[in-house]
Amino acid sequence: MGKYLRVLLVLSLAIATLVGLMLAAAPRVSSAPPPGNKYAVVIGIADYPGTANDLTYTDDDAQDIRTALINQMGFSSGNINLLLDSAATASAIQSAITSWLDSRESADDLVVFFFSGHGTHDDDDNPPEESDGQDEFICAYDSNIRDDTLDSWLSNLESSHIVIWIDSCYSGGMIKQPGMTVKCLPGTKDISALGDSIDGFAKDLNKTGRFVATACDDSETSIESSVWENGLFTEYLLESFTNATDSNTNNYISAQESFNYLSPIVTSQATTLFGHDQNPQQYDGHSGELDLTTSATRIYLPVVLKGYPPLPGSLESVEDTCIMEGYPTTNFGDTIDMWAGYDDYLSPDGKIVRSLIRFDVSSIPSASSIANVTLRVYMCESWDYPGRSRTITAYRIGSSWSEMSVNWNSRPSSAESYGSVAIKHGSFGWYSLDVTNLVKAWVNGTYPNYGVMLRGPEHSGSDSSWRAFYTRESSYDPELVITYVSGLSVRYALSSETDQDAATSSLRIVDLLGIPLDQSTTAGESKTLLSRSQ
Repeated sequence: MGKYLRVLLVLSLAIATLVGLMLAAAPRVSSAPPPGNKYAVVIGIADYPGTANDLTYTDDDAQDIRTALINQMGFSSGNINLLLDSAATASAIQSAITSWLDSRESADDLVVFFFSGHGTHDDDDNPPEESDGQDEFICAYDSNIRDDTLDSWLSNLESSHIVIWIDSCYSGGMIKQPGMTVKCLPGTKDISALGDSIDGFAKDLNKTGRFVATACDDSETSIESSVWENGLFTEYLLESFTNATDSNTNNYISAQESFNYLSPIVTSQATTLFGHDQNPQQYDGHSGELDLTTSATRIYLPVVLKGYPPLPGSLESVEDTCIMEGYPTTNFGDTIDMWAGYDDYLSPDGKIVRSLIRFDVSSIPSASSIANVTLRVYMCESWDYPGRSRTITAYRIGSSWSEMSVNWNSRPSSAESYGSVAIKHGSFGWYSLDVTNLVKAWVNGTYPNYGVMLRGPEHSGSDSSWRAFYTRESSYDPELVITYVSGLSVRYALSSETDQDAATSSLRIVDLLGIPLDQSTTAGESKTLLSRSQ
């Protein structure tokens, strides 16, 4: 409870300070979206002729974008031309732009063009104009629309405030991986070997007054998945309307700020979940920021808001302690630290020392929903030669134990090893070990959940060493950080750490016997300690 009380105190002080600053501050001048009306052509094609080329979520992409335009950007529903599936023929798309839209918009209006569906490449038409010899296409329901053709339709518009979002891909075949579909037609030529000479779709649409954002680079493919129930690009485009940073503090989220938010997340998600390369691209021909929607109210407080995209959740330990061979009948269940390695520092020596940690994983829905699990522990003290790194390894615990009764003589068994991490002497802070397969085994019932054991090098003598980690009795509980394959719901975690990281503070802890570390040795032992830790 201590850390939460400290966070509440900091929040209270910060809010009080903020209110005072707001009362004293002069009104801030705000810019705004373009002063005219707002129009959009929104296209999503999931159901192509036959079944071989069907997608799953591209029509959802379009409907979700339409909803966001209405609810977050103030578009009138009558000013949005929505074309889904078989309604999105090439002629219908042309008519939507050159007839419906062109007859309504003017120079000061905001115009949005959104497309989600298949994309492809083909040889450049004559006369050739592409440096890579390829023209790019978006795939309408019944035929393909060349980039030059789409550009010519859009060029008839008077608006100097046009946003173009395209969630499709431009190379590769119709590749499918478990849980992932690539938005590219079968037989599309792979042009990735052309490297820097590739001349992509967005470059052909890059004209004055336009902001263009595409889902991936010119030689990459765009993906959709049940992870998001949208295309990856569209998922974080939608999220950016709420979560993007208002970098110029004008109270609006611009198309540029939206892209700056979504781009690194899309790249990270594609790599983390599917090992896929997807790097969104932007081409900005608009003069200044193209503001879209009002930014959410944000209060910045002196606490650390850590973003872990994707970080669906974390679990703190429910039991943790240390067992020491040199104290075979002593229980250390209520101490704030636990050790791993070999101790010849205490008097008498602790000898082999091991840390035991258990988490309640019953809230994890299924092993198949897990993408990755990391065990995080905070190293708070160490005993070793200067600059020496030691490997700490996580082992599955093979039998039951209880935090407030276990000791060396009643210690549980250790089974196979999982993740490990090298920790340098004196480098205090958080360390992570990959325990994905272990947690999956707990959740699916392969092994009973008796927790994890941390072990270091367990040999005596002049080369002995140990690392100490905070327990749940401290302010830095051991935790499991879980990334799910589905149901991504929480992407941020509020840390109780202040702006001064605990790893750089002068905090010292008591050892496992409750004796301050600088008082727990004899004079002769103190000299040995200083020679190895300084």
